[in-house]
Amino acid sequence: MLEEVTCKLFLQDVTYKPTEAQPNGYSEQEWVCEFPPDQIERVGMYYAGISDHSFPNATSGETTLSISQAIIDTQSARMYLPSDAKMEVKTIRDRDLQKSNKRNLSAKTIGTLNTIMLRVIDSNGNGPTHSLEQLLNDVFEDESCLKSQYEACSYNKLKIQPYSDSKVANGVYDLEVDFDFTQAPDRTMLLNQARKEFDAQFGSINDKDKFDIVMFCMPPGEESNWGAFAYVNHPVSVYSNDWCGFVSAQMHEVGHNLNLEHSGEEEVVMDEYSQYQDATGFMGTSYSKDDQQMCFNPAKNWQLGWYEDQSQTIDPLDNTNDPVRRFLLNGVADYQQNPEALVVLRLEQDAMVSDYYIGYNRKTGINADTGEDGDMVTILRKDTTPDQIGISWKVAKLFVGDSYVIENFNNQRDVEIRFFGSQGMRDAIVDIIDVDHAPEDELADPCETHTVEVQTDDYPGDTSWTIVETTGLGRAFGSSPDYDEKLKLYSTEICLPYNGNYKFAILDSYGDGLCCSQGNGFYRIVDSDGNEVLAGAKDFKKEEKIVKVGANPNPPSPVSSPTKAPTRSPTKTPTKSPTKSPTKSPTDNDNSDSCENYTIEITTDDFPEDTSWSILKDTVEVYSQANALADKRTTYKTQVCLRYSTKYEFIMLDSFKDGLCCGSGQGSYKVTDSQGNTIVDSANTDETFHIKQITIEVPEISIDAPAPICKDKNGRFKIKTNGKKKTCKFYAKRNKCNRKANGVRIWQLCPVSCNKCDDL
Repeated sequence: MLEEVTCKLFLQDVTYKPTEAQPNGYSEQEWVCEFPPDQIERVGMYYAGISDHSFPNATSGETTLSISQAIIDTQSARMYLPSDAKMEVKTIRDRDLQKSNKRNLSAKTIGTLNTIMLRVIDSNGNGPTHSLEQLLNDVFEDESCLKSQYEACSYNKLKIQPYSDSKVANGVYDLEVDFDFTQAPDRTMLLNQARKEFDAQFGSINDKDKFDIVMFCMPPGEESNWGAFAYVNHPVSVYSNDWCGFVSAQMHEVGHNLNLEHSGEEEVVMDEYSQYQDATGFMGTSYSKDDQQMCFNPAKNWQLGWYEDQSQTIDPLDNTNDPVRRFLLNGVADYQQNPEALVVLRLEQDAMVSDYYIGYNRKTGINADTGEDGDMVTILRKDTTPDQIGISWKVAKLFVGDSYVIENFNNQRDVEIRFFGSQGMRDAIVDIIDVDHAPEDELADPCETHTVEVQTDDYPGDTSWTIVETTGLGRAFGSSPDYDEKLKLYSTEICLPYNGNYKFAILDSYGDGLCCSQGNGFYRIVDSDGNEVLAGAKDFKKEEKIVKVGANPNPPSPVSSPTKAPTRSPTKTPTKSPTKSPTKSPTDNDNSDSCENYTIEITTDDFPEDTSWSILKDTVEVYSQANALADKRTTYKTQVCLRYSTKYEFIMLDSFKDGLCCGSGQGSYKVTDSQGNTIVDSANTDETFHIKQITIEVPEISIDAPAPICKDKNGRFKIKTNGKKKTCKFYAKRNKCNRKANGVRIWQLCPVSCNKCDDL
């Protein structure tokens, strides 16, 4: 059929199932012509794939194709463009959006999306193996489904509303089609037949007052190698029979409807599959999983606009007086936990249409099932304007201490991005460095490389570890990768700054360690010279050991130049406003005489990993829980020193939002002062909570207050790590006064033996 055609161009993206050659699956794209209503009846179809032609300057959903003659094959739903035909490709776009921070509103990413899932049944009665009840659960009701995950990731800024009318009560519907789907030659023909029946029953699919997302679940057919496909910036997505219920496929394809492109990885060889390899978010690899808690990468998060209040754009070269700028990053799961932190930091290049996006891929909560690079800082480049569709390329992933240099940023100078450290696990500290103008000693945090080796046993998933500094900001300097192969030796490099002590904590969730009946596993840390620093293997649930790193053997030469720019304080606080300091060292006191000791006592419920706490002064976090609470139904005590005549806010967080009590075990939290008075007590309060904020006012020091009695603890007691009961004099003679017993220092229990009465 030879036709004069005017139609709108849409990019069709097809996700293919994994193969032996491509174990993560892959995708293919082609342009599809959607015919206007006056041509649909004449050509006998709604969509036609355009063979052997590309439109490099077209924008899906915004570009119109007009051609004097086209060959249309109605049997295969294909359109061919003769070389001698007159053709016009026209895009209507607001040029003011170019390189601006205005949002592109061509796709609705904030608001409510009316959504319907069609269970397509062909003329032979063949329908998907998913029932209506299963589809209702998999799309709208499951704990991890299209509705729940989009609403969780957007913090309810984007809501999925099941479509309803006189025929449809809850967003799912059996669509009977008068066509034998086993005879369809390709995907587009399947969709044409389903769309014909849909429009007959519901009206135009492009009626924006009725439909935002229209999903087709297809019956089993001959062409079974594809998993799903969607049109970019268009309501339609289509799922092969066995992929209809996978949340990863739903999030990915509807992401295309919302104008999102793929997430690639620049380290992968640049072939047709590389644009699919960033597995940190849903626009990369799709997974054959019913449930998956994951969101999107930083470039996509900027485009979606869900975290605008915690996103910032900077030019890292615009201020040579401040060549090292420090920022605090939170993952999407911790959005709004710290309003001073950023979820997305964008580095703008105004000399080119290409920007960089930095985020913290926190592996917890709504992002607990991220496919790779958990708890790492990721850096992405996107070669289109911020709010326009475009592939994002992951260019780097950083462990603590790692850095990445963008060479010739904005055609000017090099920019270094350094993952300086983290406070607990929630807050990642990142430095953005104008390399040419930064003082030399700001360009590196001198450190010694150590290697953590873990030989797994028969249950590798039981094992995890962290390593954090014991002073200063309490930064984390490494954590375990996902151990998924048994009886395998894993090696992880970490770089520990000189002149520091670091606590290595290793956990076996089953409690039997790494060896013996379940395989001959072990763990150890070796330094840069190959010396073994620590090791262990058997019968542990959690072990904590200290790694000491001495002085730098090659210290930098002293600088004598009087004109050199002053060095920034290494503990300068990360913030998105360079003039505001959002946090301090976890010790809030400059002098122990000016503060009073308070005890934080947490008794965990059955899910200790949900719980964390912090203490704020004037919105500044001065204390936070440095490590995860590991054991359920266990009491943890931590001492903090709070300044006299000062008001603080004590913050309790439960990430699952069910609090510490009741159905998940009778947990509690309590704060007591130095005299044992209870200041905060949650005991016997049967309540659920997400965040609890309680004011603590430390009174003035009283000059008439009686001096504390200085005496040793009676009898014998044990340090948890050695398990043997000894007297105060035993611990003092062996210089163990600074070790902890039951959450407090030995010297606090043994002030006489440890000669610490004055410190009380």
